[in-house]
Amino acid sequence: MHTTPLELIYAKKFRLPHRSANIIQGINMVAALARHASHVHAALFFSDSIPDRDRYLRECYGVGLDALGDSFCAPTRLRGIRYGYWLLKCMHAARNPVVYTRENTELERALLVRRLFRKKIRVVHELHKLGREGGGREDDAFMSLLSRADGLVFIDEGLREDVCAPPGCRVPSLVAPSGVNLDAFYSRTIVMPGPTICVGYFGTVTPEKGVFLLAEAFSLLPGTYRLKFVGPVSDDVRAGIVHRAGEAGGRIEFAGYVQPADLPAALADVHISAVPSVSADKFLSPLKLAESLALGLPMVCTPLEHLKRLVADGEHCVFARDLSPRAFAEALIALGSCPDLMNAMARSNRSHATSFSWDERARRILAFIEGIAD
Repeated sequence: MHTTPLELIYAKKFRLPHRSANIIQGINMVAALARHASHVHAALFFSDSIPDRDRYLRECYGVGLDALGDSFCAPTRLRGIRYGYWLLKCMHAARNPVVYTRENTELERALLVRRLFRKKIRVVHELHKLGREGGGREDDAFMSLLSRADGLVFIDEGLREDVCAPPGCRVPSLVAPSGVNLDAFYSRTIVMPGPTICVGYFGTVTPEKGVFLLAEAFSLLPGTYRLKFVGPVSDDVRAGIVHRAGEAGGRIEFAGYVQPADLPAALADVHISAVPSVSADKFLSPLKLAESLALGLPMVCTPLEHLKRLVADGEHCVFARDLSPRAFAEALIALGSCPDLMNAMARSNRSHATSFSWDERARRILAFIEGIAD
C-alpha cells in the first residue's frame, strides 16, 4: 500500500479554443479528477484570441482555472516543445506519479520516459477505439503497446471484450463510459409537448452521425412535429438535410453552434432527443446520450449494440426496429403519441444520469488506479 498520495498527470495537449467532444470530455475529467485527488496536473495551450483564459473556460465548460488542479497554461506557440518539457518535469518531480494517456502517441511517450528515468511510474491508458488507425487485435504492434501499460480504461464494454478476450491483452482494465456535468444539465426544466412536438439533435451535424437518416425520417412525420439542430453544420450538409426532408424542410431549425455550458438553454423547447447514429464504429459512448439523460429528455435511438449497453428500451428511450428512416419515424411517432411514457422516461433518465456523472467516473477511475498501484 502506497502512503504517498498519487500525483496524476493527465497527458494531453489541450489546445483551446476547440469544439470537439474529445476536449469537452478531457476538460471535465481533469476538473472531476482534481475534486477527488490530491494532485492533478494538466497542460492547457490557449490561442492569443483568448484574452481572459479563466473567463473562457467558465463560459465554455462551466469550470475555471482554479478547478483544473495544478494546470500549466501557455500560448499555443511552440506547443510541442513546451508540452514535452512540462511532461518530463512532472514525471521527474512527482514522488508517486501516474500518467493518464488518451492518445497512442502519448502512451508511447510516457512508456519511453518511464524507461529513461528508471523510476516507478504507472501508466494508465484510456481507449476510445481500436488500433492506431482503427485496426484491431491483428495489429501486433498496437497490442504490444497496450500490454506495456499498467491499466486500461475503456469507453465501452464491447471494446474491452475485443481487446482483452484471450489471447488478447492481459492488463487490468475498467469500463467507464462518457460522462455529463449534472449541475449544468439538471438546470433544464422538463417540459411536455403541447400541440407541437419538437425533436432535437445536438452535436456536430455530419452524415456519419445519422443526420440524413433523421431528415428522411422527419419527412415521414405529421405536420405537428418540428426538428431542431443545435451544433455546427456545413452549408453542404445543411442543404442535404433540407433536401431529404422534402416539404417538411420548412419545419427545420438550425440553431448553430453553442458553447457546452449553454446547451441546456438551447434545448429548452425540445421534447425528444434524437440519437440517429449510423456509425460503423461499434465502440462508442456518445456524449449526447449521457447529456440527454441529464437533461431529462426522452430519446429515440437507432438499434446499435453500443447504445443498447447504456440505455434500456421503453425505460430510457425507444429503439427503432432497424436503421431505416421509416423505422426511426415510427419510433418517434410511438413516443410522441404517448405523453405518459414521455413523462416517465424523462424522470427515469434524470435518475439514470447519476451513474454517468463526471464525478462518478473520476471516482471509479481513481479507485481503479489505486487498486493497480497496490
